[in-house]
Amino acid sequence: MGELYQRMDADLRLRNRSPKTRKEYLDAASAFVRHFMRSPAEMGEAEVLSYLRELATKGAGPAKLRMAVAAIKFLYRATLLRPEVVANVPWPKARKTLPKPVSLAEIVTALTALRHLRHRMLLVTAYDAGLRIHEAARLRSDDILTQRGLIHVLGKGNKERWVPLPAAFAQVFGFWLKDRPRGEAVFAKADGKPIYEAKDLRVGLFDAKDLV
Repeated sequence: MGELYQRMDADLRLRNRSPKTRKEYLDAASAFVRHFMRSPAEMGEAEVLSYLRELATKGAGPAKLRMAVAAIKFLYRATLLRPEVVANVPWPKARKTLPKPVSLAEIVTALTALRHLRHRMLLVTAYDAGLRIHEAARLRSDDILTQRGLIHVLGKGNKERWVPLPAAFAQVFGFWLKDRPRGEAVFAKADGKPIYEAKDLRVGLFDAKDLV
């Protein structure tokens, strides 16, 4: 995509999209361009729909299709300023499935398998407060309001919200954060840095060296 790739990346950054989202959008848009080996500026609705139909025919799942649609819509709306090209492009319908219920025994097994207290605290906090794992990992000492029983959460897309601090945790966090400087990561490593980068978090939590 050359220059167009850089322009699209700049547009994504301007809208404060996360590094992961930027990469996914750029990869999906690049795949669209490679399919036709033509500049998107020279193509229109017919090529977009043809590409998406071919993806579906080849067995692309709902997630991949939605990412392709999102990336191409962004490319034409924000970067090429040709929203009419994608105005009639539908969003793929995704089948909603319920997650498999996790038993109490499975939860206990997972938690007791973690050797380090900070890892166990991180997972218990995420589970009990209903946080995404990366939301719990990003918590800072001043996000935990033990006296008011609240947790300040910086969620997906940098959207803020408050969630209740489980009553049983108020005393635990009071002790846990007693000597932590204001603004320091709650689940920090010895050097004060956050426990894991978001992209490595799920792997890092259950790395072999951390299991009993």
